[in-house]
Amino acid sequence: MKYSLISLLLAQSTAAHYVFSHLLVNGTETKEWEYTREIGYGWEGKPYRDSPAFSVDTQDIICGYTAWNTDNSLSGIKPNTADVVAGSEIGFRISKTYGILLPPTNETFLYHEGPAQAYLSRSDNLQAYRGDGDWFKIAALLAKDDTTWQVGGLTVKDANFTIPRATPPGTYLLRFEQFRPGYDVNQTQWFVACAHINVIGSGSSTAPTHFAKFPGTYKPEDEGITISPDFYPQGKKSLLQYKPPGPPVFGA
Repeated sequence: MKYSLISLLLAQSTAAHYVFSHLLVNGTETKEWEYTREIGYGWEGKPYRDSPAFSVDTQDIICGYTAWNTDNSLSGIKPNTADVVAGSEIGFRISKTYGILLPPTNETFLYHEGPAQAYLSRSDNLQAYRGDGDWFKIAALLAKDDTTWQVGGLTVKDANFTIPRATPPGTYLLRFEQFRPGYDVNQTQWFVACAHINVIGSGSSTAPTHFAKFPGTYKPEDEGITISPDFYPQGKKSLLQYKPPGPPVFGA
């Protein structure tokens, strides 16, 4: 049976999920998992690598369902490290959109509209780094206007932002989160991905001073994670009032 985009959207028992498997460098798509950490298994042990995380209190909130070996190294494909010039554009692109009860469609789109944010965490050994250190926020992609988010929709398959020019040079774990806020605790759907990057530049005298921990900083009941139904999905009218979780954006 052939499933169209319309049938996917009309299937009330089906939710569309996706995974950010491609890193974008200055708008150029890199190979799947070339620089991004491979996603492992979905919730309750089911092999849905496109499944979102629902809890901010588990290790899954760091980089999604990343699989680790017993020696603390990444299992499966070990990503390379992408050279990125501070001040340049970077981003993430999803692979195909999936419905839980449907096979993959021929469409690729960010089904769940919502806020998105990006963080960096410094490490000299990215292959062994779990992301349990300090993170500073480098981007917040929020609302375009009171009824439209910057990220999400049937014509969108990626999210781009800028590595701040003031970022100190070095190797970093780049963490990207795009999420659909929920009305109740632990109903928020988190689509999280990480990439290995080497930031090239001179940095500046202004170093990051506000940091986050994952898990740790986010709480299930935080404003911006559990929200009023006025925000999404029906009756969207107050998106410009939305306040995201976490510290302020570095360099903003």
